Amino acid sequence: MSGPARVAAHVAARVACGALAFGCLAAAPPVPVALGATAPARVQGRFTMRTVVTAAVNVRGEYRGERLTRTWRVRPSRCQGDVCRRLSLRRTRGHGRRLGLTLYLRRDGSWVGRGSFFAALSCRGRIDRRGARAPYTIRLRVAATRTVGGIRFARRLQATYVSRARIDRTRCAIGPSYDAARYSGRLRGGLPSPPQPAFTATLAAADVVSFLDASRKGAGPGRRIIAWDWNFDDPASGPADASALQSPEHQFTAPRSYAVSLTAIDRAGLRATVVQTVVVPPPAPAAATAATAAAAALSDLSKPAGENARPAAQRAAGPTVASTRDRSLTSAPSGRRRGITTA
Repeated sequence: MSGPARVAAHVAARVACGALAFGCLAAAPPVPVALGATAPARVQGRFTMRTVVTAAVNVRGEYRGERLTRTWRVRPSRCQGDVCRRLSLRRTRGHGRRLGLTLYLRRDGSWVGRGSFFAALSCRGRIDRRGARAPYTIRLRVAATRTVGGIRFARRLQATYVSRARIDRTRCAIGPSYDAARYSGRLRGGLPSPPQPAFTATLAAADVVSFLDASRKGAGPGRRIIAWDWNFDDPASGPADASALQSPEHQFTAPRSYAVSLTAIDRAGLRATVVQTVVVPPPAPAAATAATAAAAALSDLSKPAGENARPAAQRAAGPTVASTRDRSLTSAPSGRRRGITTA
């Protein structure tokens, strides 16, 4: 390129830079430093995130090196033990704005989510609230954990945010625009605690017991109880020996003492078990009662007719004071009453 051509190109570049609202800067966004790996853990609750802006080109209100404080709320799903395959992130931005994003677990132990939002641009004296669309990527890792009830929970997080290029939707070309940031934060509100299982048992029939759940949820995020696991210590009942209902009934197979257990499980994956002894009494001796009544009927045949004339309920109950007085009245001749004493 000749000298006059280089001068013309330099002047054209200066003019183009002057047309930009925020100056003429490089178009390649720097990527934040890679995050370190850690063991998998459940990420849930509210985190206070300290933010450092690592890049800000043509982004109104941001500059490189700026430090901010943001609040992130994380809710896990599709969890098994320590590992949750999906995180629902709700984060705050400037001016109290909130954005939602879903992050998915990667093989390297990080969660990655991609989304976009709209940014306001000024064009020809007018402000377009949706003037630019900013696609971005957030990568999150666990930096520190603590174990509760056999499950690791995240206490500290590290994350990166990268928006490589904002898409201008207006008629005014503003040139390259992008930003990036690095986050580190701590859990607020403390870790969850296991639930407190409890129940009561009521004998509903001869061998049927009704169980009423009286469990209490633990403290911290995700504390709502979502599952119940009952074991009635009655293997002879087959599949009915277990139940997943909150307040079930069970028909026991034999009268004896049973060690009934209830395990309560909450949304955080924490579980606790309580065991209580339930005594099932033997059924009423119906056969023995019938035999006793038959024997009483046979003995009545050898007694005077007045005894057999008593109601069946009285005969089954045995002789009473009233029946003794009746015998003395019926066996005495008319006009002569014996065995009666008067006050």
